[in-house]
Amino acid sequence: HGLAPRAIQLVVEALEQNHSSQMPVVDASFFELQKDCAGDLLPQGCPQVILSELPEAPYCVLDSSLTAHRCDRSVGFNRLLDSYFTGLEHCRRGMHTCFQITFTHAGGHTSFLRFL
Repeated sequence: HGLAPRAIQLVVEALEQNHSSQMPVVDASFFELQKDCAGDLLPQGCPQVILSELPEAPYCVLDSSLTAHRCDRSVGFNRLLDSYFTGLEHCRRGMHTCFQITFTHAGGHTSFLRFL
């Protein structure tokens, strides 16, 4: 099934094994890149979103209109896979894509897992 679905399964398993009460908030986004533009692959029509570069991690930021599916707790694995496969269905041939999983930890620290 490819690298991304297997990695998604490992991420969900690791989160489920974490018995801490401080579970991160998990969101999934999927977008395509062409030059300086990004298209949101989760809604129909792939609306454009603004992509800005940053000098430090996470090195790029997309505006808040990018669709982010909440994928934590009991719906985690299925919602992550649904987001991934929905984005694949909407992507145009020959475009560069990025499936992004965002983890927002207690205290506001954010980390990203990106599949390019």
